[in-house]
Amino acid sequence: MRPIFIGGCDRSGTTMLGAMLGAGSGNLCTPESQFIVKVHEKAALKGRGNDSAFLARALVDHWRFKIWGLDVAPEEAVSAAGKGSFRDLVEWVVGRYGEKAGRSAPEVWIDHTPWNLRYGLLLDKLFPEGKFIHIVRDGRGVASSVIPLDWGPNNVRDAAHWWLEKLSYGLAAESSLGTGRILRVHYEKLLQDPEGELQRICAFAGIEYQPEMCRGEFNVPGYTARQHRLVGKAPDKGRAEGWVDSLSGREVEVFEMIAGQMLGYLGYRRRSPYLTENISSRENRRFSLGHFFKKNLSRKFSGKKG
Repeated sequence: MRPIFIGGCDRSGTTMLGAMLGAGSGNLCTPESQFIVKVHEKAALKGRGNDSAFLARALVDHWRFKIWGLDVAPEEAVSAAGKGSFRDLVEWVVGRYGEKAGRSAPEVWIDHTPWNLRYGLLLDKLFPEGKFIHIVRDGRGVASSVIPLDWGPNNVRDAAHWWLEKLSYGLAAESSLGTGRILRVHYEKLLQDPEGELQRICAFAGIEYQPEMCRGEFNVPGYTARQHRLVGKAPDKGRAEGWVDSLSGREVEVFEMIAGQMLGYLGYRRRSPYLTENISSRENRRFSLGHFFKKNLSRKFSGKKG
């Protein structure tokens, strides 16, 4: 089973592309799999990286694995892991998901976990034959998408810094992995010319382009359904600049004040003048207060970690 790891600064983009590629016969797109990295890190910290039983139990117990909806008992996972490697365990789990989704023995596994490129070196070590795709999106669009959600930054100042941080891992991965292993894809181009971009992506990944990929149907977990409500629908060019109407003029100014140079490097045009009013102390207090309430009150009730 050959993996394609999609990552980037925008969950909507990674999920959309994962759904598109997963629509092709012989391909399987799974839900996000943060548990792979988390379990690997936990085992390494405890010095049990080669303990297949420990790895299997830790994986089955992780809340992000439970989102996959697989009825897997710890004993079954331990038995499947046997004396094999951590990679063997992951592939067994993916295979089980494929059976549930009606796609047994997939040739290609698509993982669209947004932070894949942050952990690209680890994934490259575990799956040296894998391919990586870096989804890049206009940071103002990312801010517009993430601010209303119940996780992540809830104001444009923090969203700008958040975008820069996420983007930095993708750019670093491009530099480290090289052109033969990783491909940059702009979210906006995927919306504007899905067929052309998918053909380019498939040629890079070594898989067959199939027209049904443009539909990209995918059943997202309930807890992400709000953000992914447009996944599975035909690409809409208007979504590329939806932020123009959803962000205020001042929010655009603040974002571009912080991250305008990076927008330029990536080919996105600024909307505000270069000489704009600095963020006031009052604005900073309002941003920080909103961040405090979101982080310490809203997330307190989620019960989710890692």
